[in-house]
Formats: sequence, C-alpha cells, structure tokens
Amino acid sequence: MYVARLHGSLRRSGMTLLELLVTLSVIGLLMALLLSAVQSARASARRVKCASQLRQIGIATHNYVETYGELPNVHAGGLLFGILPFTEESARYKQATETLQQSSAPVDTVLGRIPLYQCPDDPLVSNYEGLASYVVNRGSVPPTDDRRAFVNFGGGVRWSDVTDGLSVTALASETRTSGFDRMSPASYEGPRSMGVWLTWTAPPCEQSMEWMGTRCLNDSSNRPADWGSWGALIYGPGSGYNHALPPNSGSCVSGTNPCFVDAVSATSGHSGGVQVLLADGSLRFVSESVDATVWRNVGSISDGNALGEW
Repeated sequence: MYVARLHGSLRRSGMTLLELLVTLSVIGLLMALLLSAVQSARASARRVKCASQLRQIGIATHNYVETYGELPNVHAGGLLFGILPFTEESARYKQATETLQQSSAPVDTVLGRIPLYQCPDDPLVSNYEGLASYVVNRGSVPPTDDRRAFVNFGGGVRWSDVTDGLSVTALASETRTSGFDRMSPASYEGPRSMGVWLTWTAPPCEQSMEWMGTRCLNDSSNRPADWGSWGALIYGPGSGYNHALPPNSGSCVSGTNPCFVDAVSATSGHSGGVQVLLADGSLRFVSESVDATVWRNVGSISDGNALGEW
C-alpha cells in the first residue's frame, strides 16, 4: 500500500513541445517589444540633443544681437559663422577669420567639425568639415532685399525688422546632409535633398515661390533627385532654407530661374517633421503636414499676415 501511494505521488517533470514553443513565442514577443522600446528611446534621445543644440544656437544669436545690435552680416559669413565666439568657439573663429584675410581659400578645413552644429540624427554631417545640421531661414517669397528673412544681403537684420513677431517667425531649422556627389558617375541610394530641372516657365516673380514649390513637389514624386546637397555650410553667406515646401520635402533648384527662387526645404532625420528655432529663442516641432499657408507665414519676417493655428 505504501509503495502504491509513493508511485502515485510522483510528478512528471519537463515540458512538452507545445509548452516549449509557447514559451519561446512569449520570449520572442517580449524581446521585440524591448527592442522597439530601446530604439524609440534612442530616437527620442537624439531628437532631444538636436533640440538642445538648436536652442543653444538661439541663445548665442541673442547674445550676439545684444552685443552688436543686429544679426551677423551675410557678407561676413552668415549666422552660424558669426555666432561662433558666443558658442565657446572663439579660437576657431579667430583662426578662420585670419585664414580668410590671408587668402581666398575655403575655411572648411579650419572650421573642421563643430559638435554643437552636428545633430546625431544627421549621421553624414560628421563625414565633412565645415558643415552643419542647421540652416537659417531665407524667407517665403522672392528674395528681394527686404524679403530674404535672415539671409539678407543688404546688411544685418535687426529684431525690430521682424514686425510679424519674434515668437511666430522661424529663425533656423534642421537640415539633413546628403552624401550625393552629382559629379560622380556612381549610383547613390542615400538621402537626397535636392532635384534640378533646366526649364522654367516664368510666372510673375511675386507668385514664383508658390509655383516653384508646387512644381518641385510634382517633379520629386515622379522621378528621383539628381542633384545633391552636402548640407549647410558653417561659413556660407547664402546657405539656408526657405518655406516654399513643407518640412522633409525633396528640394529643387532651377538653372534658368529668372526670379532667383529655389525651393529648399527644412529636413531632418526625425520621424514626422522638423524642429524649428523661432526668433524669440523658443523651439517648435513642425509636422510635415503643416498647412502650406501657415508654413509660409512662419517663414516671413514682415508680411503682416496673421499666423493662425499651427
């Protein structure tokens, strides 16, 4: 009797094949969720760092204006170059300035790679010297002297020129560096930021920004870009973007454009949009689906149009 009860109390150990498969499936699902969470956290950290750097650019810009009364003159190298002494890069700025005075050679090598200007979601920017992941707002309308926003070849812009309001006017945004070399016969499958066509049906120049944006969106959806942009130049008098196209659009230039209007969009490696530095120093994440009229109004410094909800 005792032996019978003893054998009856024994339990079978181990797992069936079905139990093993269920366990492995649960573990696989948990690993997939964990990996997705890790990737999301890393993307969020990169975006936060890019935002922090853009905010520092805004602080440096305001410190510059407090010192000199206006933004850096385009003829002196532009915004990113001019504010270098206010970003703890005085030595590099001095060396680059001396290089410019001694020769007409490019200063990219002297400037090198400046960490503050390199967004971690712009991975190719670190491959080149003298480039940045951030660009200055060139406006929303044909580039006459009073409408180039913060890339004004007529002289330095003052905050008083921004009559639409500093809190609703874009000062700078992000850009994504492309490794595409249009002079190379090799194929390229990486990010492309520009396309080009050589024909132009001239509308009135007052309408050309909107026309260029519409034409570019149509062309870029029908064929791949064949003209590459290496990114924003730190020392670049004309370097910047405009508000002809929504964020993260493919950009376009025209070699026969009589109105001197290109469609150069703000781009980023973030999902869904770009981070924009407003002229008051605040930041805003702008969606790719932002209303086109609102986006153009944000790009203007003095058009007098009401911004509306955005």
